[in-house]
Amino acid sequence: MKIAAFTVMLPDLAPEEAATVLNDAGYDGIEWRVTRVPEERRVEPPSFWGNNLCTLEPTAAEARRARELAESAGLEIPSLGTYIAVGDLPAVEEAMCFAQIAGAPQIRVGVGSLAGGSYSERFVAATEFLTAVEALARRHGIKALVETHHGTICPSASSAYRLVSQFDPQYMGVLYDPGNLAHEGFEDYRLGIELLGPYLAHVHVKNCAYDRPAVAGLWTPRWAPLEDGVVNFADLFAALRAGGYNGWLSVEDFSQVRSSREVLRHNLRFIRQALVRQTSPATGSTLLSQKTISREEFGAVPPASLGSCPPPARETTTPQREDGHGQSEGKCAEARRHRRGGGGIQHAPAGPAIRERRLGRGIRRRCGSGPGSRAGARVRLLHRPSQDVGRDKS
Repeated sequence: MKIAAFTVMLPDLAPEEAATVLNDAGYDGIEWRVTRVPEERRVEPPSFWGNNLCTLEPTAAEARRARELAESAGLEIPSLGTYIAVGDLPAVEEAMCFAQIAGAPQIRVGVGSLAGGSYSERFVAATEFLTAVEALARRHGIKALVETHHGTICPSASSAYRLVSQFDPQYMGVLYDPGNLAHEGFEDYRLGIELLGPYLAHVHVKNCAYDRPAVAGLWTPRWAPLEDGVVNFADLFAALRAGGYNGWLSVEDFSQVRSSREVLRHNLRFIRQALVRQTSPATGSTLLSQKTISREEFGAVPPASLGSCPPPARETTTPQREDGHGQSEGKCAEARRHRRGGGGIQHAPAGPAIRERRLGRGIRRRCGSGPGSRAGARVRLLHRPSQDVGRDKS
């Protein structure tokens, strides 16, 4: 798999800075945030869904800029993070033209929420919209993606599949985001990935956790760092391997516990370590792309967790809402216990040296082992070192 970063998570970096930092860190690609930032928000401090400095407008000039910046940094553009409402076909065409110029194979389109209508009504509206989107996708040769997103009619893989399965997977796909999924509940990763099949086109990587109130009450979700939340990345990557997915993983971290530059380095290392663990028993290959660093460059990988860094200190922040999605910019994380699992210590099977020593002890107990005895001689012969003993690593 190849690893990119979605520039929505880099609101304080200009596009030129982002491309350079991603290249220096060792990423394979960059997923540009493409939308128009309202003029009145440009005076605000940088934020994910407000005055995001790492945003490109959906124009031909900005598309050429996106391509040039990526190429100069040796990065691919696996997808575009566009913000397109249901029914806005001019925005779809504009985004697809941008993608053609920039060299991106796919864009994101919205499917709507339950606000103002029933699920059935919203499903029909989304179907009619995607029917027209598919026609544009065929014309431009650009795939349209529906994201699994809380607050929409497609919060899970199964709900997204129900919608996109009406269309050709060559032109319509799903952006699978398990971090978004965790905001509204849980759906087994393998179940969702197998169900999506050829519609699985892109994966976002982020995490969330739940805050427990001081007194009994409703737990509330917030964004969390990759190493400290409810998304089980070991299970997720295992499910992606089992489902035959070998596409892109695009990081989208809203936890705010590290600076933009630091979080890029940290998350890349975290994901690489997790992918190294997903080694195929048949071929010995991992899910890492050729550009990613080798297993030896990590040193020993801690077996008990997917991250090598300790959890950050707990902080709080004022929530901010995302464009059209109503997400909050929560900080920090807690909730590692579900990843620890249960059960006691698992002992490895005994190697040749251990088995030989146990056999010797059994003979001594049954036959005696005095220095002059024949039994003792037999025991000494059994303990004669063999070539296999030196290689025992169990």
